[in-house]
Amino acid sequence: MKWFSRALLGMGLMALLFSPLTVFASSFWENIDFGTYPTSTPGLFGVDSKIYNGQVTGQWTDANGDNNFDADELLAESFKLYDRNGNLVLESPDTVTTRDELEEWALENADLIWQTIFGGSPSFPVGVSDDVVMTAASFGEVVLDRVVPQRKQLEAEDIVNEFKASLEYLSLDINGDSGYALSALLGYSHDYNNGLNFGFLVPYRFTDMDDAIDSDAHYAGLFLFLKKEVMSWDEKELAWTVGGDIFGSAFYAQSEAVSDMGTLKYGGGLFTSLTKYWDSVGLSLGVDYKISEASVWEDVVDNDSEWVQEAIDWVNDLDPVGAFSYGFNIGVPFYNDDAAVNLETIRTHFISDDIDSGRDTQTVLGLTFSYYPTDTFELNIGGRGTFELEDIDIYGITIGSIYRY
Repeated sequence: MKWFSRALLGMGLMALLFSPLTVFASSFWENIDFGTYPTSTPGLFGVDSKIYNGQVTGQWTDANGDNNFDADELLAESFKLYDRNGNLVLESPDTVTTRDELEEWALENADLIWQTIFGGSPSFPVGVSDDVVMTAASFGEVVLDRVVPQRKQLEAEDIVNEFKASLEYLSLDINGDSGYALSALLGYSHDYNNGLNFGFLVPYRFTDMDDAIDSDAHYAGLFLFLKKEVMSWDEKELAWTVGGDIFGSAFYAQSEAVSDMGTLKYGGGLFTSLTKYWDSVGLSLGVDYKISEASVWEDVVDNDSEWVQEAIDWVNDLDPVGAFSYGFNIGVPFYNDDAAVNLETIRTHFISDDIDSGRDTQTVLGLTFSYYPTDTFELNIGGRGTFELEDIDIYGITIGSIYRY
């Protein structure tokens, strides 16, 4: 299959393009020094740095008044790490008094520090994780069938190719901080004579958060799928489809606390769906399971500090994430079969010990209106919301089009 080989080549090129050149910062102090401040006591400085899901506080005696924790200066108050709910997770012991000792303490507790800050996925703090983006996009676009008015289906029955494109604006509220995301999705699929349907999706998202560290991020993915209608009844009024997929993605983020951060994600899955029509009203039910793994390519990281290595090891040691999804789409044509409305609900459970319990389940609810100016061209507009992710609220508006030929 030439489309398959080309898509795999594209995935490899994308991975090289987005591979991280640096990761995090070269020391623990460089991650938190943006939040320093003078206290009411002369010569005493403090740090209060909110980083994604975590918060670090502490004080030191700033002997030379340069607002920096120098090697010969001493702690005046222990450093504490809190989670997003304000619970104390970690505190430096009395034996930690200098900056070198603080750095050593941070290295010894690096896994717990990163886990508290990122909650099991480096991409969670700037919207939703890469697993969330890929699962929501693929389930709605590939697993479930949206209703196309029957007259349009009959008049376009010889069509074997489909090209789709959409743009989305998302309003975000993450851990009490507001932000927005701009997303784009390109997709193509082809029907073969043997009943197979092969295609790909290319999602992209830019996120900008108005948080304490001015975060922004880029996400790009490539999703390849193959599916087949294995059985149908009542002249295809009821049909059963099975399929599989592989995917890869790259995530890159920047902020005042984390100057550069990048991870890769790859995985695959299996899915099945049932579609039932009553005259022109359609109902599609689907189930999907994916498994994915995150990684950082050490060979391309241009930094040899111990703190960076601990960050790389934390990402590479994260458990694979299983995503079990189920949902439905119900669609109704109207306006003389020139338009349709589709209601879609998808619920996903993310299976991993590393993901916070409050963020291991999500429900996406969407409503889409479609208009068909011709038998082969579709315009659509819709909205959706993402629910159940603790301290994360997401609402979006999408416009798109589909061309069949």
